[in-house]
Amino acid sequence: MYYEEYYNNKIRINLLFADVKFKVVLEKREKYYLLITGYYINYEYRLNKEIQKANLFSQQKTPLD
Repeated sequence: MYYEEYYNNKIRINLLFADVKFKVVLEKREKYYLLITGYYINYEYRLNKEIQKANLFSQQKTPLD
């Protein structure tokens, strides 16, 4: 699963691996993607919140870029 969001006028791509509870954040640059962070999600409520964000993004009709 993934979703995109704006952060400081740049698009950040959030990759969510729900089966292993891991999240990776990439930032879109002109010619490449920059790895911002990757971390393990400890709590179930935080994982559910991330899944909800990904589902809302998949229902969105207009892309961010």
